[in-house]
Amino acid sequence: VAPEHDLAGRLCALQGDLDDTTRRRLALMCDGSDLAPVEQPIALPSWPGALGCGSTSGEEITVARMRRIVDLNAYRLCSDVGEYAFRREEDLVQSDSERHSAYGVFPLGSLVNHSCAVNVSKVLLNDWVFLRAARDIAPGEELLQHYCDIRAPLGARQKELQDLFGFACACPRCHFERALGRAGGEGL
Repeated sequence: VAPEHDLAGRLCALQGDLDDTTRRRLALMCDGSDLAPVEQPIALPSWPGALGCGSTSGEEITVARMRRIVDLNAYRLCSDVGEYAFRREEDLVQSDSERHSAYGVFPLGSLVNHSCAVNVSKVLLNDWVFLRAARDIAPGEELLQHYCDIRAPLGARQKELQDLFGFACACPRCHFERALGRAGGEGL
């Protein structure tokens, strides 16, 4: 956990102190380059060993690549109480330094993809990430969290995801809202 602007450098400096599994997990995190497809879901305790990846011992991640890993995977850590819970509207505004003061990279948490129709909620508590089921989840079903404010309108969500993560969401909710907009329901 570190301020956003320091996190990549701190992670690079820590690489030599990490155990082999953690180092391999960090090296396999998305940095924006094309990833090899995974044929079958992998149980989290088996990752990354089940991929058949060799050890990354001695292979250091460059600062440039680590910055991209941080950009695409870091979670902003905020106070124990949610940003909008139990606060007056005028108290919600944070300075840039407050907003970027505490970020963390969680390799297992980074495996959870985005959807505007989530099935898990993310709870950050100190340096722990908890994923809580938002509904019953079938065995083998992909876990999905949100990367943007899912209360925002479709266009705002799509722009944020494209600007920050380089993709457009194609989840069922986005398809529905697009179709509704084409049918005249522009109020979304």
